[in-house]
Amino acid sequence: MNLQKEYKMRNGQVLQISKANPDDAIRVIKYLNQVGGESDNLTFGENEFSKTVEQEQEFLSDLQKSNNSILILGIIDNRLISVANLSASSKSRLNHLGEIGISVRKSAWNIGVGNAMMEYLIAWAKANQIIRKINLSVRTDNQHAIELYQRFGFVKEGLMTRAMQINGQFYDTLEMGLEID
Repeated sequence: MNLQKEYKMRNGQVLQISKANPDDAIRVIKYLNQVGGESDNLTFGENEFSKTVEQEQEFLSDLQKSNNSILILGIIDNRLISVANLSASSKSRLNHLGEIGISVRKSAWNIGVGNAMMEYLIAWAKANQIIRKINLSVRTDNQHAIELYQRFGFVKEGLMTRAMQINGQFYDTLEMGLEID
């Protein structure tokens, strides 16, 4: 699969998606620490990404060698506006099972970025022929995201109560999955 792809967004801008590499470590850390403060739908808050540059470089280097995990960057006009990953275990009994995580900068919501990132990850998983199932967790009150995942064929598989706690309030998450045959 071509690891670089362009998608035209609803607002006419072009989203460039590419596989992250160790040189992207600082950019990814800054992005994650900022985007964590833009939404309560993520598993982390503002400035909660605590990896050092060296740790992130090593993580991205390891991903480059992986045949069943990937981290991708979504860029518009040289600005990082989305990071998404599909990660799976190296254990033979679990290496077919991937988990997706997607974040999008608030300034780029509702223009098709999440859709493009999801499309890319699913296509990558199908092409690599190791991933046979993709799982994800989403807050039960994030209807926009749930509808996006359902459009891609994800089905509801379970409910995790009190999965997140934000400012003393608990939130449930919906567990969703997509089988790849």
